[in-house]
Amino acid sequence: MDKQRRIIKTIVSGLLALALCVSSVTCLSAPVYAGSVTNPTTATKTTASVSKATKPAVVVPTASSFTVGSFDLIFNGKMRTDKTLNSSYRPTGLTAKGKPDSIKIAWSHPKLRSSINGYFILRKDTDSNNWRQIAKVSKYTKSYKDETATASNCLYRYTVVAYKKTDGVRMISFPVKWAGAVTSDSTKENVTKFGFLNPAKDSTVKIGSTNKLSLTFPYKKPASKAIRWTSSDTSIAKVNNKGIVTGVSHGTVTLTGRTHTGNVITTQVTVIKPGTAQAIVDVMASWIDYSESNGKHKGIIDIYNSVTPWPRGYKVKYSDEWCATCVSAAAIQSGTAKYTGRECGVPQFITYFKNRGRWEEDGSIKPRKGDLIIYGWSIGSGVTVFGNNWSASHIGVVESVKGNTITVLEGNMGFGIVGRRTLTKGWRFIRGYCRPAYKK
Repeated sequence: MDKQRRIIKTIVSGLLALALCVSSVTCLSAPVYAGSVTNPTTATKTTASVSKATKPAVVVPTASSFTVGSFDLIFNGKMRTDKTLNSSYRPTGLTAKGKPDSIKIAWSHPKLRSSINGYFILRKDTDSNNWRQIAKVSKYTKSYKDETATASNCLYRYTVVAYKKTDGVRMISFPVKWAGAVTSDSTKENVTKFGFLNPAKDSTVKIGSTNKLSLTFPYKKPASKAIRWTSSDTSIAKVNNKGIVTGVSHGTVTLTGRTHTGNVITTQVTVIKPGTAQAIVDVMASWIDYSESNGKHKGIIDIYNSVTPWPRGYKVKYSDEWCATCVSAAAIQSGTAKYTGRECGVPQFITYFKNRGRWEEDGSIKPRKGDLIIYGWSIGSGVTVFGNNWSASHIGVVESVKGNTITVLEGNMGFGIVGRRTLTKGWRFIRGYCRPAYKK
């Protein structure tokens, strides 16, 4: 009689476990945990058929439990209980410690490590009911760095799952406890603000070339992996988590960097085709609103001074007039300096182009994109002719010409800014044009 009761009890327990597993668990194809797995709810019906369950599945512990109990597996349509994978297969001693750029998860190998194939690392975020696989590692691994947990003040819970293969199907074993780790603003290497060391240099990259973003931090500089970079359009420019930007095709993208504390910085990067008129225009346009008041003009001057020897041996100071320096810096950045020359004085540009037969002493002509426009402000109020006796006062780059309307990009314009000027062809303050022979 007792034997019959035990048999009946075993059958009932198996049916209840089967109902729980089949009714509440998403069956996944290998590899297990390719996506999110929802915590099971209490089973109320037993209408599902085991014969339909042909893919491996697991029961995930409920969010209220810190001690994982028994669980069931469906294996080739048959029920498998946790007795199949006993505690000898379960990793123990699970811990998780937060750092500014990552959370390190560590565990101890199970007794039967030689019999398993590896581990899955699973994570659940604050207020989430779903576990998500974030990594798969070998059976010899005892720790893993989660470098994707970047939200501030977020509780991350981890569990490490040992798996083995039986007849080609993975069988899963849960550890005994979860490990929790918090990322917050209280870390010693807190990154609350960061910016670009030289935004002028970072604003453009050449097609097929790379440029490493130069960042500045108010506190101790974190590991480069502490910042997660993304590009708004990877067909134009790609960026990795080391801040290295690769130019793919002509265009402008927004790059976004996020720290582990949730701080965000964005910048626009224009990918240019070096040596062309469009390239120097793109560089100048990327510097619009750089000024003495926000200090960004210093980056432009730094670009100019980065190429030696300096024209006439002069290193430009931040306090100098910098319209010609800006044009030269844009030429350096765009790969057009061999067509435009490099100078920090406006009259010297005229000399450079006169010597090459590419100076037009006529402000009434219709310019082309990329031409360097020279102004003379000292002309008398009644003078309307264009002569070669004016003093060369200012310089810019022609951005576009539509009909008789000319748009020009200029450095040190107005109150020391990079800006646009719109004027009419033949404006009396135009001294003439330098006409570089850019690459087509």
